[in-house]
Formats: sequence, C-alpha cells, structure tokens
Amino acid sequence: MKSITAVLLVAVACGCQRNPPVAHTTALETLTGVVIRKDWSKSLESWNAGGSEYYVLKIEGSALPPGTQTAKEGVTLLPSDTVPFEHFTNFVGRLVTCRGQFVAGEPYIPPEDSVEQMPLPSENLITGKTEYPIVGAGFKVHVIEPVERKTMKVIGIYPIKASEPVHMIEMSTEDSITLFDLSSITQEVSGQPKENWQVPYMEHILNQDGTEILANDLEIMAKPELLQGNLRLVFFFHYLDLQKPLISPWGKIILPDETEKPERIKIQYEEP
Repeated sequence: MKSITAVLLVAVACGCQRNPPVAHTTALETLTGVVIRKDWSKSLESWNAGGSEYYVLKIEGSALPPGTQTAKEGVTLLPSDTVPFEHFTNFVGRLVTCRGQFVAGEPYIPPEDSVEQMPLPSENLITGKTEYPIVGAGFKVHVIEPVERKTMKVIGIYPIKASEPVHMIEMSTEDSITLFDLSSITQEVSGQPKENWQVPYMEHILNQDGTEILANDLEIMAKPELLQGNLRLVFFFHYLDLQKPLISPWGKIILPDETEKPERIKIQYEEP
C-alpha cells in the first residue's frame, strides 16, 4: 500500500543568540504555493531555518527570483509580527498566497568557546576566505491567505478486487490555478499518526469525458505542471473508509456510495 512517507530528521538545537535577518527590500512581494511542514535535520536547509521544525512554500524554482530558493521544494517561510510561526500549521497542505519580503539571512559565526554542532564552514576557492553557513534566509510572511479553487468533486468510487481493500476514486477539479500535490489528498485513520494515513496510488489524468488517459503517474511526476486547470483524475486508494471524508487542499470531501467501475476506464490495478 502507498502511504505518506515521513522524512526522519534529527538536529541539535542551538542555544546561542543569533543576529536578526536583514530584508532584501521593504516592498511586499507575492508568492503562491502549497505550505508543507518539515522536521529537524542536520542539513544546511534546516540549519538556515533555525534548528527546529519549519515550514516551506512549495513552488516551482523558476517562479522564484534568482538566489532566493532556500529549500529543496521552494522557500522557507519566516514569521512576522502579523503572521506568527504557529499560524503556518493551519495552512499545511493547502494552496496559499503569501505577501511579504525576501530575507537574505547572514553568516552565523559561533563564539570561540562554542561546542554546538553546526554545518562546517567552507573555503571560497576564489577569495580563499572562510564562508560560514547562512541562517535566517527565506520569505518573511506578512499576509497569508488560502486560494480557493472553484470546486473539487468525487465522480465515482469503484471497488477493486485485490488481496487488500482498495478502491478506484474518480474526481474532477475546476480552475486549479497552480499545481498541487496529490499526496495531500488523504483520509484520517483513528489512532494513527498522519504519516500512516493513505494517499493516492497509480494516479492518472483523464480527458474531460473520462474516456482516454492523458498521463500516468510517472508522466505526472515528470511534469507536475499537468496538475493545473480543469482536471479529471483517477487513482487507487487503499483501506478507504466510505463513512469518512477525504481530506484535501480544498477541505473535506464527502464520499458518494460505491458503484461498479465504468467500462470506459481501462486502467488495471497493480499490486504495490
């Protein structure tokens, strides 16, 4: 079965005072993307974020100004007086628009007697000078608002014969103005942490009348920009509870009764 994979990240928190970051500009800029939460790690990315859990706005790198990408998926979100750090958790997995400022951060030079663990400094091959890891770079958020897509609806729920409980789910979205992460579609499992909840498996994009396959899961992975506009999707979902809603970037989605899979859908289930 396919479930959300949690990345195990470990880091040593720093108890030293760090200098405040410096903003690139006082003008507010606007970014749109999906908020994701990330845990501690001993990576430069996590060190820059402050040595604890942090939030990232997941967007295409080409949508960011040169030199502003601070995370693998996009840019680190920094709190402000108007948007406190704990507010970001309300938007995890959701498409949002953020207004704020890019912050350059600055090198962190530890005290001489410091025993803290931190990324090693490197030597600039051109200047020969020692360069310390940057801390505090990202996007300081002054306003964050969810982007409401017009609608997302389930067209059908189709039971599949397999060695474990599995259904095919067919759904549609309208006016999806930017790409979204299919793994953000899930269903709560009582007594289980979120990383153990189920997510879509073997995703396919169909044409608008649902008779032809436009892209399979590998093609979607290679071209995530396909997840935009008016979409018709099918995917398999293990251990679906028909009495519970799906959780998605659009909110909770009530499931209809299951029916037989239509003949027009030729996709065959493959065991994980």
